[in-house]
Amino acid sequence: MRRPINSRVRPGIVFTPTFPRTSNSVHRLPIGILGPQFRLIAPDLAGFGYTQVPDGTAFSREVWLQQIVDLLDALGLAKVSVVGNSFGGSMALALAIHHPERVELLGEVASRVLGLA
Repeated sequence: MRRPINSRVRPGIVFTPTFPRTSNSVHRLPIGILGPQFRLIAPDLAGFGYTQVPDGTAFSREVWLQQIVDLLDALGLAKVSVVGNSFGGSMALALAIHHPERVELLGEVASRVLGLA
């Protein structure tokens, strides 16, 4: 659905990262085209990119999934579209499976997703 560029509320699109790179290095986004119509979010999850991780932090799908949910809550986004690339595809799909009420649309790019049930 296209929304006017002047819309006060822009729907969010979350781009989940591929491991171990930063989000900005793997998503060559057409910012100029999408930016005016959508709120683009490309977080680095714990252990990705330049994040600092407290000692003793265990990396798991559940930890990363909770980080995504916490981010959506902090940004006040009840529902978003999610695009996952490579490993990020498994996180995008995990969000759709475990929090379907938070996902408007799901896109997967070169993703290999196993063991998400």
